[in-house]
Amino acid sequence: MSQINTLEQEIISAIRESENEIIDLIRDLVSHPSLLGYEKSGQDFMEDQFLKLGLEVDRFEIDNDALCKVKGYSPPVGEWKNHENVVGKFRSKKQIGKSLI
Repeated sequence: MSQINTLEQEIISAIRESENEIIDLIRDLVSHPSLLGYEKSGQDFMEDQFLKLGLEVDRFEIDNDALCKVKGYSPPVGEWKNHENVVGKFRSKKQIGKSLI
């Protein structure tokens, strides 16, 4: 078994310190309807959470015509009309490294 490096230890420690807050957040999120066609409440909740964290929010409808041209595309279950993605963006002050969504 390999040793856990310092960064992994810091991440595990941060998760343990925030465990109750994380559980509360998940409990609040799953209390919002989020089944296909009823996502708006959950998306509104996540947008609010992202804004509270100081993230830039990008909210957009899915363009299935463009998406179907992407390698590895898998057809959706149901219609994508009136469904949005909500993405929280953190902009680093230094443009180094890779990004993560």
